[in-house]
Amino acid sequence: MRYLNFILVFGLVISSIYSFAQDNLILNGDFEQGPNNSTDVNGWGGSNGPDLWIQTKGTPDRIYLGDSAEFRDNDTAFSGLAYVIFYGKYPNQEAGKSLLSKPLKIGNTYRLTYHLDIDTNFYEGAAGVIFLFNEGGDSIVSPVQTDLDNWKRFDTSFVASGNSTELEIKGNGNALVKIDSISLVDDSLSVVSSLLHAFGETFIYPNPLRGSFYVKSLYPEIKFKVYNCLGEKINATIKILNDKVHVDMSNFPSGVYIITFYNHKILFSKKIILY
Repeated sequence: MRYLNFILVFGLVISSIYSFAQDNLILNGDFEQGPNNSTDVNGWGGSNGPDLWIQTKGTPDRIYLGDSAEFRDNDTAFSGLAYVIFYGKYPNQEAGKSLLSKPLKIGNTYRLTYHLDIDTNFYEGAAGVIFLFNEGGDSIVSPVQTDLDNWKRFDTSFVASGNSTELEIKGNGNALVKIDSISLVDDSLSVVSSLLHAFGETFIYPNPLRGSFYVKSLYPEIKFKVYNCLGEKINATIKILNDKVHVDMSNFPSGVYIITFYNHKILFSKKIILY
C-alpha cells in the first residue's frame, strides 16, 4: 500500500461534469451579490462584504471589478465580477462564514469545488484556505499555493461527520489568498459516493483512539496524510504490516485530527479523535 501524498487533488473527471448543475448549498458562493464597488482594504464591515456572508475574524475583502489599491494586483474574478480575499498568516488569519441552504446529513457524500489564486502584490510564502463546517462537521484544508498566474480549480469529496448548518472559510499561510466560485453539492447518489462509503466503513480503527490506530483498505493505491486542526501536517510514525498500516500518534496532544485519503479516482477526509 502506498501512502503519504498530498491532501487534495484537483480536476476530478466526474466532478467537472456537473459542479454547478446540482443544487449549490453555499449561498452566494460566487460572491456576485453585494455592493457594486471595490472595498479597497476596508474589509466586510458595514455594507462592503458579499451578501449573505459575515466576517468572523480580521478584515477579509470583497473585490469588485478588480482593485488597484495598495496590496492589490487588479486581477479580475474567475467568473463574474467579484471575488474575495483572505489573509492567512497566523495569528492574523482572516475569516468569514455563511449559512448553508440546508443542513448537511451525517454519512452523505458531498463534493466541494472552488477556485484559488494568490495576490501577487502581497506575497510572503505559500498559502491556501481552510473550510470549517460547524456542528461537529469536517475541516477541509486546501493545498497551499505559491505565486500563481491564473485561477486554479480544486475539488474534494468527503463524507459528512456532522449535520452542519454553516461554512466558515479562513486564510491559511503567508499571503493574500483569492477565492471564487465555491460550490458544495450532495453527491450521495453518485457512483463516487458508493465507493466513498465503502472506504469510510473500512479505513480507520479504533476511532476515537488512544495513542495509535490502523488503516486498512480493500482498494489499491490508497495514500494518506494526517493534519491537525490548524491544517498543519503532522509526522506520525507509520509501520506497514501485511494487510494494514499502523499509525502511532502517542507523541501528539489530545484533540481532533483530519486524515485525508485518496487513490487515482477517489478522495475524502475523515475526522479522528485522539484522547
